[in-house]
Amino acid sequence: MKRVKLFLLSLAVAGCFHRSPELAVLAPFGEGNPPFSDDSGHAVYVRFRDSLTAKVFKRYVQTGVAKLAPAGSTLYCSEVQGDVTHGYVIGVRADSVWGDSAFASLGRSCRRMPPTPPGEMIIGAFRSEETLYLMVRKNGKWQVGKVLGGSIGIPM
Repeated sequence: MKRVKLFLLSLAVAGCFHRSPELAVLAPFGEGNPPFSDDSGHAVYVRFRDSLTAKVFKRYVQTGVAKLAPAGSTLYCSEVQGDVTHGYVIGVRADSVWGDSAFASLGRSCRRMPPTPPGEMIIGAFRSEETLYLMVRKNGKWQVGKVLGGSIGIPM
């Protein structure tokens, strides 16, 4: 009985250290050129949709390629002129995983219109981009296979 309890306890502890397969699938997005850079070459501000996205892109924040956006700030697209905080809200997710293949999506959004007076509403002020990728695992390592499609949404 004591061995059974010890065995079950060791399984539970091992489960705590198990790495998320979703994180492994999405890890290639955190390598190479960041998907949220602008043309200026300056660090951009980012806000992550969730903790998984933050884990995938933490290297860019640690190395200064991107900065975490101040709490409560609005992130403006790079084409907006003026003294505003330029950046993106970023999100990634593994939509489905089977064997050595997976679908993953990467999205970013920002405000594409300059600030407006309090209470004034502008239709189409935000832009949201979503790209779908085929991820493949080769020799045990996940990589971006190819872009399958994308969309840009401007809510009206």
